[in-house]
Amino acid sequence: MLISLGKYEIFACRDNFIRHYVPNRFIEICKGEDAGHYDILLLRRWQIILSYKDEEHACDVGCYPY
Repeated sequence: MLISLGKYEIFACRDNFIRHYVPNRFIEICKGEDAGHYDILLLRRWQIILSYKDEEHACDVGCYPY
């Protein structure tokens, strides 16, 4: 699910990434790969990505790279 709020985007999904460590039980927050991105893992299952939309990389709704 993607929610766009002005210059910010919130993406929520189930986490299917295989981690080689035991994450925190309730919440884990780390910086994403790009500047302005934060990855939040809730209850070891739900991944929420908070990101700042950059004008260079901004895309209209329904625009996909494939």
